[in-house]
Amino acid sequence: MLRNTFFAATNEPEEADLEIEGSVDEPEIMELPIDLIQTPGHLIVRCPIAGAGLHDIEISLNTDQLTIHKHGEVTTPEKITRWHNQECFWGELTRVIDLPKPVDPDHTRASLSDGVLVITMPIVSTNSSRVIPIKDHD
Repeated sequence: MLRNTFFAATNEPEEADLEIEGSVDEPEIMELPIDLIQTPGHLIVRCPIAGAGLHDIEISLNTDQLTIHKHGEVTTPEKITRWHNQECFWGELTRVIDLPKPVDPDHTRASLSDGVLVITMPIVSTNSSRVIPIKDHD
């Protein structure tokens, strides 16, 4: 019953109907799933990116917004006669995240291991005040 909540019911074609109708002219860009957590001094993003190497991923960051983009193309060497199940997406993926705290882009680290991208961003203190000396123009 719960599976029907997430997956639409499909009418299975007859075995004799093996041809695939329609084609995809423009590859769709989907959104990457992320976890965004906060530790005492950092914001950390964890993002599963299956099948991507370091050269496939672009990360851009300013103090309040993070963008992750995975380049990719859908290639299918086999001649597909029928999809029995399609839940994975292998094309371009992107995500723009508005950060809840300002971060320091210059000291941010990113790593990719076992298909999981981890971005660790130091939180910038918003209480940065200082005393400004006044110079005398004698």
